[in-house]
Amino acid sequence: MIQQGMTDFREILTPAIFPSDTLSGRFLLLLLGIAMTLVTQSSSVGVATALAALAVDSISFAQAAALVVGMDIGTTATALFGAIGSNLQARRTAISHVIYNLMTGTFAFLLLKTYENVWFGAFKTGFWSAPEIALVAFHTLFNLLGVLLVLPWTHQFARLIEYILPERKDQRTARLDPSLLKNPDTALLVSATTLAELAVQLMTTFKQVATGGTAVYTLQAFNDIQQTLSSLRQYAGSIKTDHATEKTQRAHLALMHALEHFSRLANRIEHMDDITVFDKRPTLRQALEETIEHFAQVAAAMQSPDIVTSTEAVQTFWQTLNRQTETYRNTVLAEMSNGALRVETGYEILHAQRWLRRVSYHLWRLAYHFQVAEKVVDPFLKKPPALKPTDPTA
Repeated sequence: MIQQGMTDFREILTPAIFPSDTLSGRFLLLLLGIAMTLVTQSSSVGVATALAALAVDSISFAQAAALVVGMDIGTTATALFGAIGSNLQARRTAISHVIYNLMTGTFAFLLLKTYENVWFGAFKTGFWSAPEIALVAFHTLFNLLGVLLVLPWTHQFARLIEYILPERKDQRTARLDPSLLKNPDTALLVSATTLAELAVQLMTTFKQVATGGTAVYTLQAFNDIQQTLSSLRQYAGSIKTDHATEKTQRAHLALMHALEHFSRLANRIEHMDDITVFDKRPTLRQALEETIEHFAQVAAAMQSPDIVTSTEAVQTFWQTLNRQTETYRNTVLAEMSNGALRVETGYEILHAQRWLRRVSYHLWRLAYHFQVAEKVVDPFLKKPPALKPTDPTA
């Protein structure tokens, strides 16, 4: 079909309208190939178009080959765009894709004329002499040769990528020194300190999300939080308290509970629905702002002796939300049934209210278990724990 379409443009699209068959001319065509892939987001479409144009003599072989090399390089843009805001491994994969395609593309571009002379010198007539076959073979060969050239140097190539994108030194994870594990109390203290710092970062990111912050910033922040949290969970799980004092064992258990609630809290915030739904109900927006305020108080208190007061405050807030849930639900459903509220909007509001209730619950339990853990590992906490729920291990 493409080839038939190209036939109509044979008099318009000719090799003469493209850059000349010189090194600089082929380089311009390479750039054009990159641009075509950026626009179409598909090198396959570009290659098919080049083949169709070549079949009806709209472009020469060298021009088509230069375009194809550019299209192959242009595919790296998709990987780069996809890696924006992603974790380190995803960014390394994207940059390795870029470097690999640049290397193979450079070799193919420099050897283009040599390939053309050798191929058409060897196949002067018959099936293999067709320029379309020569182009397909060229595209296949330079990709295959690229793999064969890089494969023996895979380890060195990986080292190069790691050098270009080194792992950022995180003071929080650096603090989780395995040598401290022989002293459970010290290991629990550094774990609690790291969790407290993570809480501040999550609270700041929560504010960004709630105010419609930059998506790239929040995505990167969540990646950082999840990476540090993963290291912290592993470290806390490696602390051996089976032969420690009863107080230390209680602190360890409380820390594991706090980490579990923090993980669920982070996941809830990371997968927060459209923030605009909270603006559809003034009471909902107010509850969101109060949740952020309580989170800020808890995050600050986790680094100070005031954790008990903040725990009691967020517990009261959650209990209020929980108590109002059924009444709130009935009110919204009634408005949906009498036509005062669109059905879709009503369900969005109900989902947002449940989301707030769950977030505030995990925030309360995080604060409660954290104060139990820190009460043992840090002597500055003198007050008794906040009110306990029905299930003290929840």
